[in-house]
Amino acid sequence: MLSERIKTLRKKKGMSQEELALELHVVRQTISKWENALSVPDADELIHLAKVLEVSVNSLLGVEEKESLLYEDLVSELTRVNEELARMCEQERLVKQANRIRGKILFLVIISLIFISVIKNELMQVLAVGVCIIAALCILYKNLAALTIVTTRDLKLKALRTTTIFNMVVIGICIAGAVLTGTGMVEIESAGEKYFAAFIVSIVLLFMGYISPKLPFTRHTGLRLPWTVADEETWNVAHRILGIVAIPVGVFYIGAVPFVKDFEALTVGAVLMCVAVPGIISALFYYRKFYIKRW
Repeated sequence: MLSERIKTLRKKKGMSQEELALELHVVRQTISKWENALSVPDADELIHLAKVLEVSVNSLLGVEEKESLLYEDLVSELTRVNEELARMCEQERLVKQANRIRGKILFLVIISLIFISVIKNELMQVLAVGVCIIAALCILYKNLAALTIVTTRDLKLKALRTTTIFNMVVIGICIAGAVLTGTGMVEIESAGEKYFAAFIVSIVLLFMGYISPKLPFTRHTGLRLPWTVADEETWNVAHRILGIVAIPVGVFYIGAVPFVKDFEALTVGAVLMCVAVPGIISALFYYRKFYIKRW
């Protein structure tokens, strides 16, 4: 990069930023901005800079030493470098913004874990953790574009908003159920609890089958496995498979609940099926794409 070449050549000449600034009739902060890729010199400054550093303009720009660049070509090349620099700065700004948002969500998750360890009353635990999770989902909903644009320009925000709202509704239903049963306002027998849990699990499975193929490449919503978040094509494969698997598994699960005695094993098996099948297939796809081809 131009910034690195300026810094390397300056040090090679044994010059400080202040000394180079004096030679170029600019302030030291200007040299600092050039070397930190915050700005680039204009055409006249670049020509003067090359003379002071005793190199060609081509060498300074990192282009092949063929013919000397015309002034118009030099301006064009600097414009290109400046646009590239602007894109890099914008991407860096977006990453920092996304990290701040993730930090807020992570803080709420940590607070919820503290509530679990500190609060002894189970009902209060559910309320406190539920409020933290819903607050985290609200932050996520508000910042979906800022978090997603870091990984992809394919902003399918409708699918992301639908998923986030669905998550909030499901958690809200669970909290309401816990409050109603915990306060004694509603009494549910063990069979009723079983069917309530089955209802929640089944709608989650069916919703996963519906929404998964529509989710864009993100690191906050979806099947976040190490290989799916590392490659967009692998992500798409995993979520297409999840869309194919989840609905039949959900339908089978609903039909099996009244007849299977071990409800917990049935539920764990259904959830694992929806994670394992797309997870294994996408892992094989990722391995074949990045490792087998290299051999």
